[in-house]
Amino acid sequence: MEVQLDHCYRPNDGVASRVTNDEMVLVDLREGIYHGLNPVGADIWRLLDGERSLQEVVKELSNRYPDTAPDVVQNDAMALVQTLLDHALVKANR
Repeated sequence: MEVQLDHCYRPNDGVASRVTNDEMVLVDLREGIYHGLNPVGADIWRLLDGERSLQEVVKELSNRYPDTAPDVVQNDAMALVQTLLDHALVKANR
């Protein structure tokens, strides 16, 4: 599945998250695999609530990081969500 700005995404069942220092660790409990997110990735993860579209997430991130160009924010958010989809850590909640 390819990431879409108008879709809402949320964590898959069986994925746990925990904050450690400045990072967030995602644990795929089904596979026993750990994934690390930097602080910006952790912000994106927290915003993926299944209610907001990815476009709304990008808008919120642009407000939080005003020194970063909006197209960079959008590209980075889309790339992370695509990676999360590829690893079955999130799913679309249309």
